[in-house]
Amino acid sequence: MNEIRKYMHCILHYRMIVEALSNEDIEKCVPVLIQLESLLNKTNIVLQIKEQMSLGYRLIFIEQDNVVKAALGFRHINCLSRGSVLYIDDIITLQDFRKQGFASTLVYHVREISKSIGCSQILLDCGFKLHDAHRLFLKLGFSLSSHHFIMNV
Repeated sequence: MNEIRKYMHCILHYRMIVEALSNEDIEKCVPVLIQLESLLNKTNIVLQIKEQMSLGYRLIFIEQDNVVKAALGFRHINCLSRGSVLYIDDIITLQDFRKQGFASTLVYHVREISKSIGCSQILLDCGFKLHDAHRLFLKLGFSLSSHHFIMNV
């Protein structure tokens, strides 16, 4: 219950969580998203996100004082092994604003979305060396349930 109170405090304090629906919204998120370890750069990240959105990807963010502090990208998927689930593709907070509740607020918001669309679980993958993120996700109620294997082709 304490975590829910913290979520509600964050919603009231930060005013709102915004869903990126326009190129302008996506561009606001670039300074946050570019921190992800990926092959993307400022030039192609907006195009990549728009392409992913055409496939069901959604991007939400928290903006405070005209700065996007954190962003979370997710999609609703159905699979044989788990049924209807919400998958978090991307979650990142600007380095200077970590450990202030931004990522937690976004996760709690996505949890409410997942409930409203009938998902049974929220899934995410996290880099092996991101220990602070591991602690956060465990604290938020996630469990370590599988290994994620990758094969380069």
